Amino acid sequence: MNNYRKIILQNGVTLYLFNDKNLKQTFVSYSIDYGSSGKWFDFEYDKTKYHVGPGYAHFLEHLLGEHSKYGNIYNKFSNNNYKQNGITLLNSTCYYFYGIKNIKESIKELIEAIDMPVFTKKDVEDSKKAIREEAKMVCDKNVKSLYSLLLKNLYPDFDYIHESLSPIGNEQTTNDINFELLKVCYDAFYYDENKTLLIAGNINEQEIIDYVNEIYAKIPKHEKKLVEYNYNSLDVREKEATIERNVFHEFNGIGIKIKIPEGFGRKEMHYFNYIIYQKNLISSSDLMIKFMKNGILESNITSSMELNKNTIDLVIIVSSINFNLFISELLENFKEFKVDEQEFELMKKVIIANEIRNSENKYKNFKSFTYKKDYSEDFLDIQFIKDLDYNRFNKFLAALNYDNYVIASMINPEEEHTKKLKK
Repeated sequence: MNNYRKIILQNGVTLYLFNDKNLKQTFVSYSIDYGSSGKWFDFEYDKTKYHVGPGYAHFLEHLLGEHSKYGNIYNKFSNNNYKQNGITLLNSTCYYFYGIKNIKESIKELIEAIDMPVFTKKDVEDSKKAIREEAKMVCDKNVKSLYSLLLKNLYPDFDYIHESLSPIGNEQTTNDINFELLKVCYDAFYYDENKTLLIAGNINEQEIIDYVNEIYAKIPKHEKKLVEYNYNSLDVREKEATIERNVFHEFNGIGIKIKIPEGFGRKEMHYFNYIIYQKNLISSSDLMIKFMKNGILESNITSSMELNKNTIDLVIIVSSINFNLFISELLENFKEFKVDEQEFELMKKVIIANEIRNSENKYKNFKSFTYKKDYSEDFLDIQFIKDLDYNRFNKFLAALNYDNYVIASMINPEEEHTKKLKK
């Protein structure tokens, strides 16, 4: 599924084309490398320095999609029976739709909605109510709060994260968002070279290229006048550093971040981490079974592991836990982790099988491309997985530093014995 074509258009926008005659629907996404990460809270635009709070990227996503020259662009797309949405991630904002009819017309409408904003002060005030409600829901998600605690503890660019631990802020920060700063953020980050247009379907490639160039020719160029601040984003600040947050809920939670070594490609690390995760942290693994038998885990465990800025991220939610024992057991298990060559080859086959299964829903892969393109421009590359080297994997394991990590914990203040995370 990697027969894509990458083109830099005349105005600097990156265009990805994926041509497949078997696709019944056409998928279109328009993404901007600007998200809710704190690294964009401080910036310089057109020789003026600015500081903004959380939620500006997310607020722009709502404004541009819901208050465009075409009105609410999502409602308009719904009239074509499209599946469509806008989403703000830590490092990008994406607008997408996919369907069957009126595709070329909708491509034009999407581009113009994003590149020719018309939102007003009234639109900003009208949007605040819905975004305040969304911010409430995000603040109530404990896994997201745990993850934000880890980010805050690990990365300097998250020093500015709000006490709500929400990337889109809370009710108060939403109220504080203003029209003038929204316009500045749009002008600063929505420059042409910072945009990616993806079109996938049974398409005529040259016809599409000519068509989108014709659209952009009628839109004023968005030049880059942005100076981003340079953060040392991979610095683990303090060995075994801990942040605790007291909240009322029915379970305790803990997260761990481990910095992974330099010198490995992001795509390579993605699959190596997957092997580590599958071996150590699925419910049937020896480690999880051991914890359950010892009563450390009293109920089902929810865990996630993501590749983010060269770290291994583990977010664990459990009903009750001896933190000290859990951390030491977990890290000790990672230190002693080994896979023989036969098992390594078997797990590669599992990865390939999963990738092929997932590829059956190609539209899902197109959506995920927005946030994984930073480490792999391939939608699916089976040969790369087949070529993963066992000796290289062992070098990766040997280079991992399990003494270089940070912790975040969510503590139920009603449980006296868990108020402090013991070292």
